[in-house]
Amino acid sequence: MKPFSVANHRQSYPHLLSVGISQQESSLGSPTRSDWLSGQGWVEVSPHLDRLVSSLCSSFLVFSPEPQAGVLVLRRSFNGGSAGFSLPSCGGSIFSAVLHLVALVFASFGQPCRNGSKTFVCVEQECAMTYRLAIDAQIFEQFPDYQALILYGEEVKNFPSTEESTALLRSAEQECRKMLTLETLAQHPHIAAWRDAYRRFGAKPKKYPSSVEALLQRTLKGQDLPAINGIVDLYNMLSLKYMLPVGGEDWNKLASDLRLIYAQGNELFLTTSGGQEQVIYPDTGEIVWADEAGVTCRRWNWRQGRRIQLTEETHSMYFVLDRLAPYPTETLLAAGEELKVHLLRWFPSCSITTDLLSETHH
Repeated sequence: MKPFSVANHRQSYPHLLSVGISQQESSLGSPTRSDWLSGQGWVEVSPHLDRLVSSLCSSFLVFSPEPQAGVLVLRRSFNGGSAGFSLPSCGGSIFSAVLHLVALVFASFGQPCRNGSKTFVCVEQECAMTYRLAIDAQIFEQFPDYQALILYGEEVKNFPSTEESTALLRSAEQECRKMLTLETLAQHPHIAAWRDAYRRFGAKPKKYPSSVEALLQRTLKGQDLPAINGIVDLYNMLSLKYMLPVGGEDWNKLASDLRLIYAQGNELFLTTSGGQEQVIYPDTGEIVWADEAGVTCRRWNWRQGRRIQLTEETHSMYFVLDRLAPYPTETLLAAGEELKVHLLRWFPSCSITTDLLSETHH
């Protein structure tokens, strides 16, 4: 009998925080303690928990085959059949942590049951790739012309910088140097629009330039941008080519939906200082991208955090392309289309979806 696990039914149960139970060790493989601590794999639990699960299952023999999102699901295999029960997951975060702790304690004392069978438990976190990006309505009250083009990419496996990704970056740098100088940069309509927007939410644009202005300043000083990895090279190239803030982050590492908000000032932001990781906090009223775990990007698009940065191990990601008037929406969409074309060429089996967030759709 195949053990119940959301890993085996990911498309049918995309939102679930799940627990699977099985008495068939041979079908589970050999998980390690590190598997358990990372929330993956199956771990043996004690006969005490086995009896508790049996009791709970016997009290809830009617089990909905279509559990809803945000529901904890527990099933136990026995004598060729199964039973289960479900409970609200309380958003998945605190409840998940408690569940991990309790099950880990039981797992530490795992022993065979009297009849020689064993119970195993598997905990899987809610799939981060169900999370989406959104913009708080208050942002549009102050910036009604703002638009964000979001691209979500699945099976986009990042890779070390290559000759091609570096060449794309160098070509974009050369074109920028032909069209702009440090003296004329501030006169570009989109750079001027971002400087004005930063002033309006209390950030000094000379001290905290938008991401695209920071890239252009470095480029126009004659410095080559560092080749970081293939995907970062690609979106930095597009940022220079289209003079548009473009960023990408690891979709799997989101803790909840990601929202563009005015910070309260108590949200965590993981950064580095002197080569060491450091937690700091945004200013009150600062525009930030944040999920339940904290801030992912400060001052709109000025500085990305470390927690969900793209690495060479990233295989699902999202991209944010920011636009303010008078930048043409058509050019924003063209930049997104070029990004999509490159990704599909590099990863023919990947899945790319887009969402244009605006005052009427946020």
